[in-house]
Amino acid sequence: MPTPEDICDQMEKLTADLVGLSLCDRQNYPVLRDLGQGRREIGIGDRGNISFALKNVPYHEIYSELERTQTYNLRMLDGALIQMMYRFWDNQVETHRLAFFPSPFLEEFQNNPKIYLEDVIYAEVIKKISCRFL
Repeated sequence: MPTPEDICDQMEKLTADLVGLSLCDRQNYPVLRDLGQGRREIGIGDRGNISFALKNVPYHEIYSELERTQTYNLRMLDGALIQMMYRFWDNQVETHRLAFFPSPFLEEFQNNPKIYLEDVIYAEVIKKISCRFL
């Protein structure tokens, strides 16, 4: 069974790999906190208040608030936000949150797709690539 340290290390490696591959343009590395009484949590830096995402408000407002407060682990090139959080009790996963928030603001791609289709950085995100195995 992986420990909280193992999972935090894996999250750090995943973040570093995605940054190294230039697939995300902003990131918040995970932080392991001791909450006391055998509880520990892997959260998003100083942030991590996800209560706004649970409110009954339009999606674009939720997305904008998460982006404004940087309550995400990864912000992908297309603006999608990824959250990864874990809470442990006696080194066992008690709760977790793995969330994906696609960007509601892709007007630039819709209005000017040529920039994205011709730019090498976005090529792998936009184009369909087939891979043959022999």
